[in-house]
Amino acid sequence: MKKLTIKYLIFLAILATHVNAIELGEYLRINGFATVGISTVAEEGQEFRAYTFQQDGVREGEINYVNNTLFGLQGEVMFTNNISATVQGIVYNDHDKHYTADVDWAYLSYRTGFDLTLRAGKFRLPLFKSSELTYIGYARTWVRPALPFYGIGGFEHFTGVDAIYNTHLGQTDISVQVGYGIGDEHATPNGIYREFKSDNLLTSKLTLEQEIGSFSMTYFRGDSDFFMQRQNGKVLQDTTVLVQMISAEAERYGSGVENTLFDRCYIYTQFL
Repeated sequence: MKKLTIKYLIFLAILATHVNAIELGEYLRINGFATVGISTVAEEGQEFRAYTFQQDGVREGEINYVNNTLFGLQGEVMFTNNISATVQGIVYNDHDKHYTADVDWAYLSYRTGFDLTLRAGKFRLPLFKSSELTYIGYARTWVRPALPFYGIGGFEHFTGVDAIYNTHLGQTDISVQVGYGIGDEHATPNGIYREFKSDNLLTSKLTLEQEIGSFSMTYFRGDSDFFMQRQNGKVLQDTTVLVQMISAEAERYGSGVENTLFDRCYIYTQFL
């Protein structure tokens, strides 16, 4: 079964290279992407996990080719010139070489025609530029981004609405993004069930961009209901905290090459 699963994923990865940016008619566009990673750990007693709540990771002496490997497809349907739907799905290793499928994005967009776009659905938290591109490996220079790029307060996604306004002042492009919604994340790493819930997640983001580079600042706020329970039913934690975060990101463009390791700087502060 595992051999069949691996062969299936290799086939999908090859397929993704062919479906990348295919336009099926005037109203449908499909993109594919894949990351194939080989991981090992040299230090005794350490374990590498590809993301926060992965149930198990790579251990000392193990050569693992599935822990950091995934496949994704994104589809966009244009209903009219102003209304569209976007869905992104991924297949990744959950635990013990077991693959699972998940929907990372799923939202409707309405372009008002006044430099304002309204959206509703499921989104990744827009904390950093790389936050919304977490699973697209070639969009960054390192194998796995730092923890804050995934989310904050236990949340990676939110379901709700947002508005994006784009304008310019002189040679500076300005983008303002505001979102509001609910969050629900849960996983069972190491046999312990963990759940994060919130019904009032708020995000706001300002981005300034010129030919030489860009700067963005994000504010996140939300009540986080955190519940943790062992398999035997024993409750380890059941609390509610207010989580807030301010982040800033600066990126310099130069020499015709963007996104180099030394041309981007991140600053983030989380406070409860």
